[in-house]
Amino acid sequence: MRKCPLCDFETENEKIKFCPEHGQKLVSPQDEVRFFDAFISYRRESGEDRAGMLKAVLSNPHGLNVFRDTEELNVGEAFPQRLEEIIAKTPNFILVLTPGALDRCRNEGDWLRREIATALRTRRTIIPVSDKRFVWPKAAELPEDIRALVDIHSTPYDHQFLDASIDKIVAIVRKNLGERPGSPRAAEAATARASSGATTVTPVASHSVGPDLGQAAAATEWPRASSGPTRPTSVPMPGQNWTVPGLDIEMIWIEPGSFVMGSPEGETGRSGDETQHRVTLTKGFWLGKYPVTQRQWQELMGNNPSYFVNGRVLKEGGWFSDAVVVRDATPECPVEQVSWEEAVAFGSNLNDAARAHGGLPPGYAYGLPTEAQWEYACRAGTDGPYGGTRVLDGMGWYDGNSGSRTHPVGQKKPNAWGLYDMHGNVWEWCRDWYTGTVSGEGVVDPTGPSSGAYRVNRGGGWRYAASSCRSANRDRSGPGGRSVDLGFRLALSSVP
Repeated sequence: MRKCPLCDFETENEKIKFCPEHGQKLVSPQDEVRFFDAFISYRRESGEDRAGMLKAVLSNPHGLNVFRDTEELNVGEAFPQRLEEIIAKTPNFILVLTPGALDRCRNEGDWLRREIATALRTRRTIIPVSDKRFVWPKAAELPEDIRALVDIHSTPYDHQFLDASIDKIVAIVRKNLGERPGSPRAAEAATARASSGATTVTPVASHSVGPDLGQAAAATEWPRASSGPTRPTSVPMPGQNWTVPGLDIEMIWIEPGSFVMGSPEGETGRSGDETQHRVTLTKGFWLGKYPVTQRQWQELMGNNPSYFVNGRVLKEGGWFSDAVVVRDATPECPVEQVSWEEAVAFGSNLNDAARAHGGLPPGYAYGLPTEAQWEYACRAGTDGPYGGTRVLDGMGWYDGNSGSRTHPVGQKKPNAWGLYDMHGNVWEWCRDWYTGTVSGEGVVDPTGPSSGAYRVNRGGGWRYAASSCRSANRDRSGPGGRSVDLGFRLALSSVP
């Protein structure tokens, strides 16, 4: 029996290697130590969004196992004693510095001060990441136990040049990921080098993994494209459709191009955050032909969080006028009740499996589409509210035809590029942070703001009006949010 070090999840299934909820590697009762590649420290009231963004980006696409705040602790563990123990075992200490972050460090017992002092005392590699508004104090203004912090060179957290900052952080973290005696990572790295002949250590991400996709890849021809021009290859080829081995996720190649994002002022249901502006996407990408299904999620992640499964009793009240039992839900219905973090972990798990077998084109990774990529693909060269038509019934499931539930993917008509269920059925997570202020000027390869409180949802869902399912409609949810009408669609796109 193996269990998650962060929660009560446990299993005897050897195919499930990571916790479906937290993405942590499952351990046997005799395992006492948890290993992380980096520890992120920050002042909660001012740096939480930056810390969350850093963890998400370092985890995917860069494949690092990152500890952030008390969310990683077991219930009942002592804080901050346990934090100090974990810092001492983690080689990299990333310190997010926002305006005023160090002010309270003058207080004895301040938790941020204790974390910094522990990192200094145990000689961790400290990586300060400073907001451009942050002003370093003089050494004499800090307590003696953290005074050495002012001598450490920092990396700026600049929205305009954030990719460069991330690259610096990743390079420093990876440089310090030597093999720690006795750690699971050391054994994994040694095995990887022995099989490949490599001389460097590659970090192994701790993420939720279901079946062994490596074995599936070895037994499957890469790719198995569902449509479009195809020839046998070991990796996805630009210009050709692609099917993910082992999960049968069909992906459509989307050529680069330019389009008008947003809606015209006269469009029915239009909101104020849909300002029209020209967007140019300079790189092609792959996008799932359908939303990710319950079957595909189950096979990779080892669980099914969805509400709409066979035998579910839909109780009286809420969206349902009478209590009924779901009898027609199938594993081909879209997975729902998946948070943004969980959707990101799904892509990260695929990256781990694909990289192990050379199954990714250089510079590309599985994940969520950007909001611009999503709308570009949804419109498919058209400018109407629903993929070029003003009639939704034929293309999507919404409150006027859904019967108050999800439906198996692919039952409605596709858009001009062969993508199904872009309108209705379930909302779909996008990679971007949400902002209500959209520039009216032309932009190139936009990725949204570098931080925020909400992530973008697109496409509408089964219990929403037709106007919410328009190509330009935008919604948002907190990264940890789940809903019975919220899923996602897998993308394979270029990464910084």
